[in-house]
Amino acid sequence: MLLLFLSSAPFRLIQGAVSKTSLAVGPETPASQHLVEPAKAEREKASVVDPVASTKALAPSGDALKPNATISAAGKIQYGDPRYREALLQGCGEVCDTTIKGEPVQPGQFISFVRKHINCPGIMSNVKSDAARPGPIIRKIADIPAKLMDDFTMSGLSPYCTRCSRRLSAQVYGLWTPQLIDAEMNAARRGVLAGTYGLGTCNQVMATFRQHADEIRGKHFFVIGSQRPWVEAMLLVAGAAHVTTIEYGPLNSTDPRITIAKPWDISRLFLESGGAEPKFDGGATFSSVEHAGLNRYGDAINPWGDLVAMAKAWCITKPGGPMFMGVPSGKDGFKFYANRIYGKHRYPQLMANWRQSSLQTIKGLPGREDQKMIAFARDDGK
Repeated sequence: MLLLFLSSAPFRLIQGAVSKTSLAVGPETPASQHLVEPAKAEREKASVVDPVASTKALAPSGDALKPNATISAAGKIQYGDPRYREALLQGCGEVCDTTIKGEPVQPGQFISFVRKHINCPGIMSNVKSDAARPGPIIRKIADIPAKLMDDFTMSGLSPYCTRCSRRLSAQVYGLWTPQLIDAEMNAARRGVLAGTYGLGTCNQVMATFRQHADEIRGKHFFVIGSQRPWVEAMLLVAGAAHVTTIEYGPLNSTDPRITIAKPWDISRLFLESGGAEPKFDGGATFSSVEHAGLNRYGDAINPWGDLVAMAKAWCITKPGGPMFMGVPSGKDGFKFYANRIYGKHRYPQLMANWRQSSLQTIKGLPGREDQKMIAFARDDGK
């Protein structure tokens, strides 16, 4: 599921738990399970913001988008207006510069390492870069202006794939109960969890987590985008102390081991804390960021939506922290409005400042992608 980072109602992450403001927490969950310090809890109680109202306040209305984009009388974004592209690039800097070259590919790795300067406050504060789609979904590639199309294709290095199949959405498990999480965990332990993408994929992901158990055990991880808590369950099996799932969709967790956070909560907390919070020990995502900016899951058109999502993930991860990444890989391309495919050109840009830490290769053919969970680690250039 697609991840969006926006700014809205605040929350507080404390020792792998979170206070109840706009987060999806079961109404019967004891407050003590959130480990919120009493003084902070009282202050937050007095400043609770209605998440619905705050979200509406940030929704890109016609007035909010001007002068960054023009809105037609029918309420449709004029993506061809150059001010729209300029608004997307504000604060993005080198993250959105896909011409930056990487280091030579090292033995046992499949992509080059690209280093970029990431302006975390700038990229977190730009609500236009991953704003919600204000109008109907754009389904025709012909409706994408030539300049944005050039950005999407990296000037032809990641071409539009006309013959690729489009993946359908899987079932969404809206309520995550302890019983559901326990069932997923038990199936993962026995190697019979099919998850969203099948038995083989789940077992490969579980094997990767077990290989890196020392980096997971006792730690607080985030998961980017989720429809079913199979990745979360596997992290818990590998020893994670707590998992925070960052998802803009309608999810609710009554399991004290898992917190559901809205993306805009993450951005707001980061900005209000001066970048001190939240800081996770590591993160994981599978089949999520490849959709970012393609307007399929309620987001607006953004050629750099995936790059922005991973840059923001870098900003909220502790130095050296692991990042487990699974995206469609093979020959570079994108299937509008479904997903991107990452190869030797786009994958290094996606994982800028994330250094591959597992010796693994990806094999993919045009129109037939490979998708494995690969371990990376935040690199700070030290």
